[in-house]
Amino acid sequence: MTINPTLLFLTRLILFVAAVVAGAWLGQGAGEQLVYSIASLTDRDIAELKDMLIWGTISGLFVGALTGAWSALRLIGAGKLVQRGALVLLAATAFGGAGLMIASFDWPKSSGIPSVQYELRLPPGITASDQGDLDVDLTIWDSRSGHGCYIESIRLVGDRYEIAGAFLLHKTDPHQTMSLRLNNATEGYWQLPIKPDAALEKEFGPWQRIEFIAPPRQVSPLPPGDYEIRYRVRKYM
Repeated sequence: MTINPTLLFLTRLILFVAAVVAGAWLGQGAGEQLVYSIASLTDRDIAELKDMLIWGTISGLFVGALTGAWSALRLIGAGKLVQRGALVLLAATAFGGAGLMIASFDWPKSSGIPSVQYELRLPPGITASDQGDLDVDLTIWDSRSGHGCYIESIRLVGDRYEIAGAFLLHKTDPHQTMSLRLNNATEGYWQLPIKPDAALEKEFGPWQRIEFIAPPRQVSPLPPGDYEIRYRVRKYM
């Protein structure tokens, strides 16, 4: 039986294009997932590795497309020279993509301004504001000024609110305080147990009961109860 050369050519072309498109789609997803895995293994936020994520996605797309092209060439019985050329191009692209990902990795600093994660537990009975949300403001104070703390999440666990986020420590003041303001009405201050030269920590420290100190100005005190907090010096900025 004689096969129509035109039909054979079109079949091989369709197979080749489909393999390239499928490989590019799978490779792009694999490259993205690889960077997310690296972020998880190195304890980094994916936002800190945005350049690596871009290059990982692009590299994965090209590596996947070339893998699909090489596989299709083998399947349709292309010449050995063509197959070897595609394999060499695939290897070069893979090595080049790996190099770009390594170069774009935001390597952690060994010194600098400490970035501290915190988790704060409020006592039972704390209620939300009249607008239906718990209004929380956390601030770090040194001898001259204060700056706000980033709040990542506020969630109700059982009958207690838990607040999580991060803040930066001033490098010039070893005696810093932290304040909590609830629903724009009550406020409390405590001494930070972390110093500007604190070492990095892989895990959170133990929960600590907050011992409030005299506020620097006249404020309405927080509702009574056990306020607990724990810290982790995660990285240097």
